[in-house]
Amino acid sequence: MAFKEAYTIYPSPKILWNLALAELDSGRNLDAARHLHTYLASKDPAVTQEKKKMASKRLTDARKKLGGIQIETAQGAKISVDEEPLPQEYGDGDLVELDPGHHVVVSETADGRQEKPIKVKLGKVTKVAFN
Repeated sequence: MAFKEAYTIYPSPKILWNLALAELDSGRNLDAARHLHTYLASKDPAVTQEKKKMASKRLTDARKKLGGIQIETAQGAKISVDEEPLPQEYGDGDLVELDPGHHVVVSETADGRQEKPIKVKLGKVTKVAFN
């Protein structure tokens, strides 16, 4: 995808926005949601409140075609889903978008590693808590 390559070379919010829209148009809702989340976390002054409002609406639309999880774990834990680290833009308590189906969430701290298999349902949020 040309926008993804362009964003890798020049990470501008305008390219990220166009990438997310192209992903939405092609039904790649999870990729679009992740890129919209990154867009909303941007500190770039080009990402105005009005643009964030539009991005939030698009993110809401993408989430209707996905499921999600909210993770509770020790502060500073490294979280991964299906062996992929969460993007750095996701913080404690954020809704993490996922395709519906079975996944494995891992929390790694200095005290060890915990795994939890989960099932994500379309349009639903699953709580995942680690001790």
